[in-house]
Amino acid sequence: MKLIYIITRLDWGGSSENLIELAEGFYNEGNDIILIYGGSALRNFKFKSYHIPTLRREINLIYDLKTFWKIFNIIKKEKPDIIHTHTSKAGIIGRWTAFFYNLTHFRRIKIIHTPHGHIFYGYFNRLKSYLFLFIEKISSLITDKLIALTENEKKESINFGVAKEDKWLVIPSGISYDIKIANRNLKKELLISEDKIVAGTAGRLEKVKGMEYFVRSLKYLMNILMLNDINKDIVYLIVGDGSELNYLKEISLKDNVSSKIIFTGYRKDVVDLINIMDIYVQSSLNEGMGRAVVIAELLSKPVIASNVCGLKDLVQDGYNGFLVESQNSLQIAIKIYDLIKDEELRIKMGKNSFDFINREEDGFKKYSFERCFYLHKKLYFSISNKSDSL
Repeated sequence: MKLIYIITRLDWGGSSENLIELAEGFYNEGNDIILIYGGSALRNFKFKSYHIPTLRREINLIYDLKTFWKIFNIIKKEKPDIIHTHTSKAGIIGRWTAFFYNLTHFRRIKIIHTPHGHIFYGYFNRLKSYLFLFIEKISSLITDKLIALTENEKKESINFGVAKEDKWLVIPSGISYDIKIANRNLKKELLISEDKIVAGTAGRLEKVKGMEYFVRSLKYLMNILMLNDINKDIVYLIVGDGSELNYLKEISLKDNVSSKIIFTGYRKDVVDLINIMDIYVQSSLNEGMGRAVVIAELLSKPVIASNVCGLKDLVQDGYNGFLVESQNSLQIAIKIYDLIKDEELRIKMGKNSFDFINREEDGFKKYSFERCFYLHKKLYFSISNKSDSL
């Protein structure tokens, strides 16, 4: 089977990691794999790849037309069985290029799209969000299958009018359950004393991740602790980099809490850093799934998350953590306080997180890469009318 994968850019986010693992898995099973990707980063792979610098997130008519033509010529040359697009921009250009090729060459290449979370709120203003929603509705008509990472992403997309339910499948982004923790004292390296409670988060420091509301919650939390005469020292650990880094530091200075927040910047040892957190917080405005949340739960951490999209699939309110209103710093502070004052509850919810994330479906751990690969394989062979023993 010949597969073409298309993604907007290969950063260090979950969508890129998941796609590369999928491509390598199918390549290792003897399939013909081609990867098309944009952005500025050049990467080397065992399989064939095409880097198109004009494939970018921003709308640029000249660049987008150049990208369309380059992808069209790659499809014409490679003649794949399936084209599977990932992320919004690649999904729009890639699917319409494949459709135009099918139309002009009387072929029937199958078209699959994984948006990795919808962009209908939390990213843009109302007008721009409506425009992207309209484009997604039209693009869904030329798509054979759409893949959501979670049930709630699927439900919200259908409610927004993007395709009927029969076009959607739910395949979570695959995570390796074989987590290894480095044997070193990270708290000591970060100058965090053992008696401090660590509440933390990990991800891109961009508006949609809602890091601002996590930072602002610390001022509320300090006041709540003082009012209740709770003598617990707290530190916030923020792992990641992005365009909002300086803005977040400004907020911490203005709120007079900068001494209690550690910004690590981009780190490769994210798992180790999540491991030293007592409480994990995901304050996103929108989230297709949340790979960092899965890692936190595998590490037995209670999770406080915004009650949005795919996060509702990973956190059962009151069982393995708490769901809070999006953009509500006070609620975040109150739930962190609840977990600080009650160590027994914190430990119990952490254990529940581990049990929850280790549930099985289809004979695999629900959010494992093995299940993700199995479900993609099942889809590819069914949609291409090829037979294979699964």
